[in-house]
Amino acid sequence: MKTMRRLLHIVIAIVLLLSIPAFGHAKEEKEDIRLAVRILKGLDDSRDKVWAFETLRRAAENDSLASAMNALGVAFIQGAGMERNVKMAIHWFEQAGIHGYHEAYHNLGMMYKSVSAGMLQDFIMASHYFKTGAEKGSPVCAYDYGYMLYKGLGCQQDYAEAVKLFQNGANYDYSPSLYMLGLCYRNGYGVERDDERASFFLKRAAMQSYTDAMQELARPQAENSWEIQYPEYAQQLESPVTMPDYDATLLPSADLTGDYHGMIATYDWSGQHIINERPLSISVQHIDSILQCRWCEGSDTVFTRAYINQEGRLVFSEGTISKQERYIEGHPVLYRFEDADIGVENGIVAGRLRLYSLAQREPERPMYITLRKAAGTGQEHESDAFNSIFAYPNPFAQQVTLSFELSEDMPQAKALIYSQSGINVANYSLGNLSAGHHAISLRPAIPDGMYVLYVVAGKQRLQTIIVKRRGAK
Repeated sequence: MKTMRRLLHIVIAIVLLLSIPAFGHAKEEKEDIRLAVRILKGLDDSRDKVWAFETLRRAAENDSLASAMNALGVAFIQGAGMERNVKMAIHWFEQAGIHGYHEAYHNLGMMYKSVSAGMLQDFIMASHYFKTGAEKGSPVCAYDYGYMLYKGLGCQQDYAEAVKLFQNGANYDYSPSLYMLGLCYRNGYGVERDDERASFFLKRAAMQSYTDAMQELARPQAENSWEIQYPEYAQQLESPVTMPDYDATLLPSADLTGDYHGMIATYDWSGQHIINERPLSISVQHIDSILQCRWCEGSDTVFTRAYINQEGRLVFSEGTISKQERYIEGHPVLYRFEDADIGVENGIVAGRLRLYSLAQREPERPMYITLRKAAGTGQEHESDAFNSIFAYPNPFAQQVTLSFELSEDMPQAKALIYSQSGINVANYSLGNLSAGHHAISLRPAIPDGMYVLYVVAGKQRLQTIIVKRRGAK
């Protein structure tokens, strides 16, 4: 017995001695991984990024740590320590999710939702990954998928299901979920309207310094509480109480030339509540197959171009408009005209309009236009109403092209660029411009941001908005 007991003690001692280096190696490896992540985030420069990348790659390939796989995915997106590789980023994010790092599904979804890493926007794929992460218990993905359901991005719009997911995130005191849950209770979206509960969740988010929640608490009314006075011509038309389904019905040969007056209604994401109405006037001129449109919404006037496709949909080829957005304070938001499903009957033009927010990189809420054609307007419309100017691409990274029509000569023309605060940041001499179409390219050396661009000569002036953004096409 003594011999057996002594042998057992020797075996245990050997096992313990063998385990000490292994434990020490695992601890050292985790410390290296943490250091590698800090280096790639720019928080530490004690080693180079190549070392950091190789450290993460070895850990990921050895299935050491799911968080290392996620970090490796981030490194591939950023091109930190190696050449950017989107396919490898997706691979390692998926592996991280499979191995238990469920926030990696947030990274996957954002790649598709926010057009990062040069990918094409795909709300369906974004929604799929957010839903996967939410089902695996990630509070971040619960918020992400709830947000997609709230707006109907890549999935069927559903406030009630969104509320359940926001509640999931709120259980972890996740401030974005608390904020969205507060909005739902304040507006009665997916739940009974409850100002007390709305205030409770918004204040919990505000206590974490969540700016959107603090701003919402300062607003006196919910988004679907509104009052507005219309001019006499707008009162003659009514917007539908809820957003109707509407299919494109225009013929490609349809001539919409003329002046129209009416209103534009913006609905909440479900299309069940009107949250804003504004007077709208448009003037349309049909030149060959192109519709040139002067769009006057409230006090804002912009110019657009569009055509009618084979499916009968009005597709905009140029045109942006700045609009105040309730949830983005401080400056107007630039929207791009996308398309419209409209019909014409007895001089009434009505249907769905789609805009795309260049700031949020997602569609605007459902919008419906109702317009009546002014008597006596048509082909005789004055051509000088269409001294219009368009900028493309917009946003632009380095070069922007100005496309415009002149009804008369413009001697000694200049292009002037002003910041949003009214500071003149760039000037260009364009020489003598004759009546007709012009396309002029500029390369403004200005910081990223939104600017107002004018083409002027004497009392003549054309105006448009341009956006400079690194990485834009």
